Amino acid sequence: MNYREVLLEDDLVLPDSGTRTFPLDIQDPITELLLKYSLLNGAAVASNVEPESTISKIEIVDGGASYMSMSGREAVAVATYEKGRWPPSRYIEVLSQTQRITIPIQFGRYVGDPEFAFDPTKLRNPQLRITWAKDDLHLEDNVRLGIIARVMEGVGPPTQCLMTRQVNSWTGAGSGVKTVEMLVDRPYRRLFVRSYLYGSLLSALFSHLKLTCNADKLIVFDLDDDEFADIVRDTFGPYNVRKFDYYEATGWDYKNCLIDGRTIALGTPGSQYLTSIFWASGANYYSCRVRSEAEVDTSSNLQVMITGDFPHATYCYQFGRPMEPETWFQAPEYQDIDLKLSEGGAAANSVLVQQPIALP
Repeated sequence: MNYREVLLEDDLVLPDSGTRTFPLDIQDPITELLLKYSLLNGAAVASNVEPESTISKIEIVDGGASYMSMSGREAVAVATYEKGRWPPSRYIEVLSQTQRITIPIQFGRYVGDPEFAFDPTKLRNPQLRITWAKDDLHLEDNVRLGIIARVMEGVGPPTQCLMTRQVNSWTGAGSGVKTVEMLVDRPYRRLFVRSYLYGSLLSALFSHLKLTCNADKLIVFDLDDDEFADIVRDTFGPYNVRKFDYYEATGWDYKNCLIDGRTIALGTPGSQYLTSIFWASGANYYSCRVRSEAEVDTSSNLQVMITGDFPHATYCYQFGRPMEPETWFQAPEYQDIDLKLSEGGAAANSVLVQQPIALP
């Protein structure tokens, strides 16, 4: 067996917004795709506009069929849970600096999995499709994308691959129960539930979660948020991410944590003569001030390390044992599967499932 890194695109310059498809015409099974996406900050501080926030959709398609669909934030969250660490990134708010994120899309239980991998030869015209729109704080004509396919040469054709698809996305309500009709076509390996509203605790946005099959014939879970969150914590995480933020001397400044849950933020200002003050609420942001020896607020770069539980405000629920397909949730055995979520705010919500897919 030989592993190869195939460079499909090398820092291709993209328009400031749009949708672009890239052929996946590779003859060997792909164990992972790496999307290297970057933007250049403009002439002002690019506060709270991370690269993945500008990607609205990443898909793998073949004609009219969609096998994978995630937003940029969702893809980073999925990759973090899969890898057990935050993907390679350079988050920096300083003007005229390049921000970038490398998003791994893994098709097996691990990189190099001979049983679960994406075999493009099984499809007629497999393509990677990306939709994006830069923020106004990013410089024009400086969106770039690199694509690397990590392939396996000399293995038998894999019969299946793991794909993550968005089941539903919506804007939440201040109260009530949202019922999401789940897929029943294939087994589930993992379930991802995301709810993001700036300044709100994840626990306040989904206070109760229930997965029920055939009108309660089987209830997979029926839990309050703190119970569900602790199961996720027990299975995964915590995670760390490093950022280079910029404090502007205007009293308290508020910055994205990128990780929700029991969040901790610690930072160092750009000069030894300055003192930083941090407060992380767990509500997806931290507050900061930088002060001089004279106790005056002072603008400064900040190197920040953040620790938390839920990447990009996303829960991940593992069905069965992650390496043993026979223990995953057998959704096709049920006619109806509903995920019931008790809502608490006008958040950006979405539900995704990771499934083993046998390509035609």
